Amino acid sequence: MWRELASEGSVEAAAAAEGEGKGPQAGSFSAPLASVVQPALPLATLERDALLRALQAAGGNKRKAAELLGISRSTLYRKLRAFGFDLKPTR
Repeated sequence: MWRELASEGSVEAAAAAEGEGKGPQAGSFSAPLASVVQPALPLATLERDALLRALQAAGGNKRKAAELLGISRSTLYRKLRAFGFDLKPTR
C-alpha cells in the first residue's frame, strides 16, 4: 500500500500508512543498498578539494577564496597549512 501511495505523490498518505505499520518492511526494496549508494569521499578530501577550487576560482587571491568559502582569511591559512600547502608568495 505504501508504494502505491508514494508513487501517486501523496507523501502525507504514505507517511500515515507507515505510521499504521503498513510502511516498508525489511527486505521490501528491490535493489540492495550497496548498489544504489555511492561510497562517500572522506571529509578531509572534500574540504581540500573545496579549498583548491576556491583558490582556483579566485585566481590565487586568498582573501577572495576565503570569501567564496564563507570563512575568514586566517581560517583559510590555517586549513591550507594543515593540508601542507606552501603559503610562500610566488614571484
